Amino acid sequence: RDPVQQPGTAGVPARSPEEPLPEDAVVEITTLEPMKVPEPRLSPVLPLALLWLAGVALLWGWWLYTHLKLKKRMETAVRAAPGVFESDRPGPPFVLGFFPPRIYLPKDLAEPNRSYVLAHEKLHLRRGDFLWKPLFFLEVAVHWFNPVLWLAWRLFCRDLEASCDEGVLWKLPEQERTGYARALLALAAPGTSRLP
Repeated sequence: RDPVQQPGTAGVPARSPEEPLPEDAVVEITTLEPMKVPEPRLSPVLPLALLWLAGVALLWGWWLYTHLKLKKRMETAVRAAPGVFESDRPGPPFVLGFFPPRIYLPKDLAEPNRSYVLAHEKLHLRRGDFLWKPLFFLEVAVHWFNPVLWLAWRLFCRDLEASCDEGVLWKLPEQERTGYARALLALAAPGTSRLP
């Protein structure tokens, strides 16, 4: 039988595993040193990532908590018109909910203030502010460590209200604009809800 050669060898016959080694053969056995595995170390970024995540979770949780709390508080509100509810709870008028959003007014709101406030809140609905405001807040919560975004949030909320006021004033006849301004002053609550 012809000896089988290993690939890449020239003229060195391969040995069969069953074939015994010659007595004068020298076999060297080397022991392998165990490889040193470096000890796992925590990344210095991990504490910062956990702090960031805690901030996001806290703010999103706060938003959800205040939203649900206000929703529960408005359970006793009475339907006054399609999409409009009146509440005996004190506080400013606002839009709450998403699908469908609802306008909540104080129960004792008399005309003409009621019409002015309703026009203002309906403009919020038409523009979709009830969606933009929470979305902006949730984005700010992701970047909670950035003071510029908190300033942007504050200005955004202020501009939403000012823009609605301008929109309502634009449509009102000249003689009713003073009445609208008085209604705004009467309804300006010192403890306005901070709910996004």
